[in-house]
Amino acid sequence: MNSNNQPVILVVDDISTNNILMKNLLRVRNYEVLLAQSGIEALRIAEERKPDVILLDIMMPVMDGYEVLARLRSNEATKDIKVVMVSALGGKIDIKNAMDLGADGYITKPVVVQKLYDLLDKLTN
Repeated sequence: MNSNNQPVILVVDDISTNNILMKNLLRVRNYEVLLAQSGIEALRIAEERKPDVILLDIMMPVMDGYEVLARLRSNEATKDIKVVMVSALGGKIDIKNAMDLGADGYITKPVVVQKLYDLLDKLTN
């Protein structure tokens, strides 16, 4: 939570349009939104800012979301941050892989806004 008691959400997606769309959806609900366009940037921001929830895309160049999640979970400073995978990949194996690595939720693209809000409400309250 930030100083105004608003949950802080880190959105990680290599496509800036997706980041902006998600930012706009989250600001409607008064979340403070941080943005990252790569796994490396996400890890840095997570360690520095300790967001309440990370919305993490899976398919990114250089470091995919699975690797980012594994690194978050193996780092003492970030291991307890809630992570929701957000991906166009919606197969059972994709969801199982994410949950096995320690994801707290999984949302498929295109995002169903109410489903996103319900999950975030659950994770931030």
